[in-house]
Amino acid sequence: MNIYRKRVFKICNLFIVLIFCFNVISIAQNWQSLNANNHRLYQAHFIFDDTINNKLFVGYSYNIQSGSSFNSIAQWNGLYWDSLGSGINGIPYGICGFNGDIIVGGSFSSAGNALNAKNIAAWNGNSWYSLGDGLNGVVSSFIIDNNKLIAFGQFDSSAYLHTCKIAVWDNNQWNAFDTTKWIGSGIYSAQIFNGELYICGNFRNSNNTIINIAKWNGITWQSVGNGLMNNSWWISEMAVYKNELYIGGYFNKQMGTPGNYIVKWDGAGFTELLSGIDNGQVFSLHIFEDKLYVGGQFTSVSGIEANFIAYWDGSQWCSFGGDINGGIGVINSYNNSLYIGGGFNQINGDTSLSFIVKWIGGNHVDTCINLNNEINENRRQNQLQILLNPASDKIYISFNELNAKNTTVSVYDLLGKQVFSKHTTKNQMTVDISGLSNGLYLITVLSEDKFFHSRKIIVKH
Repeated sequence: MNIYRKRVFKICNLFIVLIFCFNVISIAQNWQSLNANNHRLYQAHFIFDDTINNKLFVGYSYNIQSGSSFNSIAQWNGLYWDSLGSGINGIPYGICGFNGDIIVGGSFSSAGNALNAKNIAAWNGNSWYSLGDGLNGVVSSFIIDNNKLIAFGQFDSSAYLHTCKIAVWDNNQWNAFDTTKWIGSGIYSAQIFNGELYICGNFRNSNNTIINIAKWNGITWQSVGNGLMNNSWWISEMAVYKNELYIGGYFNKQMGTPGNYIVKWDGAGFTELLSGIDNGQVFSLHIFEDKLYVGGQFTSVSGIEANFIAYWDGSQWCSFGGDINGGIGVINSYNNSLYIGGGFNQINGDTSLSFIVKWIGGNHVDTCINLNNEINENRRQNQLQILLNPASDKIYISFNELNAKNTTVSVYDLLGKQVFSKHTTKNQMTVDISGLSNGLYLITVLSEDKFFHSRKIIVKH
């Protein structure tokens, strides 16, 4: 090997090391684990930013294997987790701040030592207390209107008071909102839009003129457009963004609804967001840094890959976050940072990034698609697909959209040492990794048209 070739080899080797380190570090730096002081909060149901006390509250499904002893709810101060007394004995679904205290709703029968904490209770910073006789069914969400606490859910009474799926806490007692008898599973979320109260969920009125979404004009409930025509489907969440009401849930155009899993309402009609979500459903909507973040159970939006989370900026969809392996149920922000929670237990193969994490990746995005259907891929890794990662014996790779007439597939270890290399004229290959030690590796694909692609792989025997 002459001096020139030696120098080229060293430079390339160094380049591979730098590429590998950049991939591993950038992936690790995009998300930050919140599994602090030996607590993992299993499947978060809500994330709430208490701006008055500067704390983040998280409600989650209690699981003894998670290592948490907080009983379904915890508070985060930016450094570590702390309990709310002895917590609650069920599953929390909704939370809000009201008159300086934290109100929690869900499916539970006790909260600390509070009496009559039936599906709703309040935390004053030191202890729990009940709100009257509580409510006799699941409480899903809240809204504050004219200094009154309005609760929504699946209940129909509080003690002897009949109140169908909506109840108002005012003057230290529960009151009925109105006399409407809603049929269906319940009301899941509410928003104030253009001065009117909107509710959504899985419900209908007695004559089927209002289905799954409604607005209150101050006197009576009204239909929003034609509603969602199939009352076996539902709307999970709403958010006001850029002076329009965004609506997400489980619905699509094939059943006569106005869009696929997410639409926006301007007060007069519904509009699609490109072609919407391609599959699954939407669980959560949150506005952060002038973008609408969407979380749920989906793998693509308007034709681009998106693993359970994406954002809409008013004109284009963008996916980001990497390879998240489970649904995202909640999104919120705290101290100018984005937080997500859900059923995932790893991101990009890192099992420490589970259930609830903080985004620290800045403006990084994977892929965007705009109104002109122009796709902008910001990471070439999307063209390199890897099956069985992590793997123990073999991995299967494909590299679409490449000129495969002369493609080289290589694998490098952490030190940049090449441990596998093979030329191919096909756009797929099986790589035998049975002889490699456990650890992280970088797989690269260099095609004849000079496109360079790389992905991290994990070998675990």
